[in-house]
Amino acid sequence: MQVQLYDLCTSGHLSTMRGHAQPVTSLNIHSSPPNTLVTGAADRRVRVFDTRRGSQPAMTLSGHQGAVVSTQCDDWKVASGG
Repeated sequence: MQVQLYDLCTSGHLSTMRGHAQPVTSLNIHSSPPNTLVTGAADRRVRVFDTRRGSQPAMTLSGHQGAVVSTQCDDWKVASGG
């Protein structure tokens, strides 16, 4: 599954973030550090993307027993709920 990233100023497509095996159920970019996108999915994984690096996750975190339904990130931690 994938997440499309667009530039609001130009309406241009920036990148397609890939990596989840099942639908993305949570994503957080608002409170994240610059150039960071955090996603959670039904595949029970959290992925952290550096939007400057391309489409593959910079980090994959696992440990949930079910779908990830909420994600939050700051400069030094990621929190996720399922």
